[in-house]
Amino acid sequence: MQIENFDVSPFLCGAIALSLLYAAYASQTLRGALKAVPQGQWESGQALGLSKAAIFFRLVMPQMWRHALPGLGNQWLVLLKDTALVSLISVNDLMLQTKSIATRTQEPFNWYIIAAAIYLVITLLSQYILKRIDQRATRFERRPG
Repeated sequence: MQIENFDVSPFLCGAIALSLLYAAYASQTLRGALKAVPQGQWESGQALGLSKAAIFFRLVMPQMWRHALPGLGNQWLVLLKDTALVSLISVNDLMLQTKSIATRTQEPFNWYIIAAAIYLVITLLSQYILKRIDQRATRFERRPG
């Protein structure tokens, strides 16, 4: 069987590649976070007569979420930086646009500084949002002192 005229856009290829790669990383982060929740939490839910779904969503997942947030936040920031790699397959991203403008204007330093500043702003905004989510997820923990 031969497929003719089957064109896949570079954007779709890049999105699929990054999605598959980071889905694997995220699954390992979530697996580790699930293992960090003590087995006694499952057993206590069973002792209360809760269903498996109720045990997971009401007891285990909130605790798992606290353990998973740092790893998932780190993976988000790495993914943000790895999106620059998709410019190698002609996806029109920030770095490809910067290279194009720098070539036309013959001022690469200025344009790459602007691109770096844009990435820095996105990273700082992401870190702020992740910090707020972490504060909300850990608001019930006891603070020392």
